[in-house]
Amino acid sequence: MQSRPAPSKSVQRIRADLARLIEQDELAIVFQPILSLRSGKIIGVEALTRLPSESGFADTAELFRLAERTDMVHELEIETRRLTFEAASQQWAEGTRLFLNVSPRVFVRDGFIDRLCRELERGSSLDPRQVVVEITERADEDLIDDLNARIRPLRDLGFQVAIDDVGAGTSGLNRIANARPDWLKLDRELISDIDDDPLKQNLIRFFVSFARLSNMDLIAEGVERAQELATLIELGVSHAQGYYLARPARLGTDVTEQVREQIVDLSRQVESRRFHDVTTVRIGSLAVPTPTCDQLNTVEDACSLVAAKLPVSGVVVLDGLRYLGWISHDRLHTIAAETRGRIPLSAARLEDCEQLGADITLAEALHIVGSRSDERLALPLIVEEDGRVAGMVTMRQLLLAAAEAHRHTTAHIAPLTGLPSRVQADGWLADRIDSGDPAHIAFVDLRDFDAYNRAYGFEMGDRMLRRLVGLMQGQLLNVSEPAIFIAHIGEDRFMLAFPGEAGDRLQGLIGGFELLRREFFSPADQGNESFSYVDAKGQSCSLPLTTLRVVYLRDVLQSVGGPHEVFELATQLRMRRQDRHADGDAVITDRRWSRQAGRLSA
Repeated sequence: MQSRPAPSKSVQRIRADLARLIEQDELAIVFQPILSLRSGKIIGVEALTRLPSESGFADTAELFRLAERTDMVHELEIETRRLTFEAASQQWAEGTRLFLNVSPRVFVRDGFIDRLCRELERGSSLDPRQVVVEITERADEDLIDDLNARIRPLRDLGFQVAIDDVGAGTSGLNRIANARPDWLKLDRELISDIDDDPLKQNLIRFFVSFARLSNMDLIAEGVERAQELATLIELGVSHAQGYYLARPARLGTDVTEQVREQIVDLSRQVESRRFHDVTTVRIGSLAVPTPTCDQLNTVEDACSLVAAKLPVSGVVVLDGLRYLGWISHDRLHTIAAETRGRIPLSAARLEDCEQLGADITLAEALHIVGSRSDERLALPLIVEEDGRVAGMVTMRQLLLAAAEAHRHTTAHIAPLTGLPSRVQADGWLADRIDSGDPAHIAFVDLRDFDAYNRAYGFEMGDRMLRRLVGLMQGQLLNVSEPAIFIAHIGEDRFMLAFPGEAGDRLQGLIGGFELLRREFFSPADQGNESFSYVDAKGQSCSLPLTTLRVVYLRDVLQSVGGPHEVFELATQLRMRRQDRHADGDAVITDRRWSRQAGRLSA
C-alpha cells in the first residue's frame, strides 16, 4: 500500500522551527573551495549553511525556501552571516575571496548594504574587497530593477558581485547585461553529464566567450565526476567547485594534491593541443610586470617607483587588491609639477584601462581594443590572474603578437582545417620522443580520396575533410581521456596521439565516418556501394565508397629515434591489403578490402 505524503507544515510551525534554530544557535557554517582550473589553487570559498540532524527541515534548500515563504529569510540570513563572519575571522588565506549568498529579497531591503558593512567590520577581519556577494538568478521580475540599482553602491564600497544559478532562471541574459556582475556561476544542471551532452557543451562555449569579452569570471558549480572536470577544462571554463574537487568543510581545509595535479595536468594537455594563432595565444603570456601603488600613496611616491623601474609607461593604482585604474608616466610628472607631488593618487584622474583575465585570447583582446573610442586606443590592457595584477600589455605588444601569430599560422597550420600541420606534428613527436612519452599514435587517411575528388569535385572533397575533422573533435577530443594531439599532416592524412588505449574509439571513428559519408555520395552510388570516376588516362574506373584507413601504433615513441621513423613505419603498414591486421603493437584497419571481397564472392 502506497504511503501518503506527510502534511505540509503550518506557517506558525515553520516560523517556530526557524526561531528555535536561530535562538538556540543550532546552525553551522562550512566552506566549499572554488578552484582555478589552470593552477588548481583555491581562489575563493563559498559559505554554506548546515542543519542539525533534528532540525525539522529536509535540507538547507527547504530551510531557505520556507524562510522566504514565511517572511523570515531576513532574520535567517542575519544569523548565517554572523556565523560566517565569525568563522572567517579565525583563519583567512591571503588572496582568497569569501562568496556570500544573499537572497534577492534581502538584498533589496533598505539599509542592507550599511548593515552588511557593519556586520563585516564587527564580526571579522575581512575587508569588503575580499567578499563576493552571490545573488541568485532565480529572482522575481519585480525585484530586478531594485537589484540593479543597489549593485553599483555595493561595488563602489569594494565588494564584488556574482550572479548565481546562471542558466536556471528566465531572461537570464538581460539580467546579466543589466547587473554587469564580476562573476557568473553556472547552474549545476548545466554541468551535470556535460561530457556526454554536445548541446550543453555549446552553451558553455557561449558563456566562456561571453564572460571573457565582458571581463567576467566564470565558475562551474556541481562538478562531481572526473569526466565533467576534463570537459570543462577543454571548453575553457576558468573556475569550478563541486564534490569531486573538494567537499564543504571547515575553513582552512585544502584540496588534495591529487586533485590539484589532475587539474594542472589536464590544463597542460589542453594547451599542448592548441596550435598558436590569434584565437589561442593567451595575453597572460604577453604581460610584462608593471609597478602598482595603493590609492593612498602620493603622486611623489608613484614617480619615485616609476623612476626606479624604468622603462615603464605608468603605474597601476589599487585599493588594497582591487584594481582602480592606471596613470601614465607623463601624467604623473605633470601632476607632480603642478602639486609638488603631495596629493594622494586617489585625487588624480585615472585611466580606466580594461582589466582582463590572463586566459583572454589575443583575438578577444584585439576585439576589446577595437571597441574603444579613438582617444583611448593607445591605452594598455591590465592583466589579472588569481585575483592579482599580473602585468600589462601595450598596444605595440598586441600588434606584434598578432603579426607573429599570423606568420606562425601560415607556416604551421593547415589552412583548410585549421589543425597543426606536418611541421607542428614533427616538433610534437620530437619533444615526446626525447622525453620518453608512452603516447599511442594513430594515422588516419581517406581511401581513394584523389578518385573521389575526380568524381565529385574538390569543393565536395574539402567539405568531406572538414566534416571528418568535426567528427574527430567530437568523438576523440570532447570526451574523457581525450586525444592529446591532432594534426593534418597532408591532403587527406591525419595524425592523432592518445595518452592511453584508444582502439575502441578509433573503431567508433571509422563507424561514425561511414554514417556521415552519406552526405557526399549520390543515392545511386550509395545503392551500388561504389562510385565511378575518370582516371588520368581518361579511362572510367569504379571503386568502393570512401572509407577510413587507420594505422594504430601502440607505445611507438619509446622505440624510435626520431619523427621520420614514425612516419616511415606508418607508411609501410598502410600498404597492407587487409580489413584488419595486428603486427606486434601495430593495428591496421582498412575496411575497403573486406567490402570488395564481399561483392566478389556474391
